[in-house]
Amino acid sequence: RATHRWEVPARYNIAADVCDRHPRDKLAMVHEDFKGNVRRVSWGELQDDTNRVANVLVAHGVEPGDRVAMLLPPTPETAAAFFGTWKAGAILLSMSVLYGDEGIRHRLHDSQPKVLVTNAANADRIERSLVEHVIVLDDELLAAAPAEFERVDTLADDPAQLYYTSGTTGLAKGILHAHRYLLGHEEFVYCHDVQDGERFHGMGEWAWAAGICPLVGPWRYGAVQCVYQREGGFDPHKQLDFLSRHRV
Repeated sequence: RATHRWEVPARYNIAADVCDRHPRDKLAMVHEDFKGNVRRVSWGELQDDTNRVANVLVAHGVEPGDRVAMLLPPTPETAAAFFGTWKAGAILLSMSVLYGDEGIRHRLHDSQPKVLVTNAANADRIERSLVEHVIVLDDELLAAAPAEFERVDTLADDPAQLYYTSGTTGLAKGILHAHRYLLGHEEFVYCHDVQDGERFHGMGEWAWAAGICPLVGPWRYGAVQCVYQREGGFDPHKQLDFLSRHRV
């Protein structure tokens, strides 16, 4: 504790620090869906898809400071969409597909995003009057976008993430985080002792800090993320099976 120092640069971008820093051929993610399909995703694939998403967002009028909402399951493409939002200088609002329609509606009405990125399975749940553009994230969309993008040069204090409280008292409330917020999550050093190449798994939904930080935080230190895309709610037996087979 006596030797610890906070080191926050004036200019900082989560996507540059977490995504762009890794060698292209290095393994980034082992992804498995509830049907048993397994994918091994390299950093090069994620970096290219990140740039493609950023280009799609800018083509839909997204500018620095705009909110980009997402209603997506945990997939490599979703992770790339997170990074693409930060690269474009926009603010990420990620929502769980397990949210009820009223919870989604409240967050969209309150945050007023420029675009919402979702998949075909959830696109019909969105009230189109609440957002300017609804983008369906699929292979065709990514294939049509360029894989090069010049990242917005953000300050560490520029806003990057919009989380919502659980809404235990009244409606859920938005809490804005700057890019530098990730630098505060040093539990991956002091609690988990994450080492380069180790396999890490976070059980939280990619819709709040307890789900997104265990994704991007260990990636800063070179971990391989093992991601399980559940069919619905939490199933401890399937979760333990996943952890065992992938040797997390």
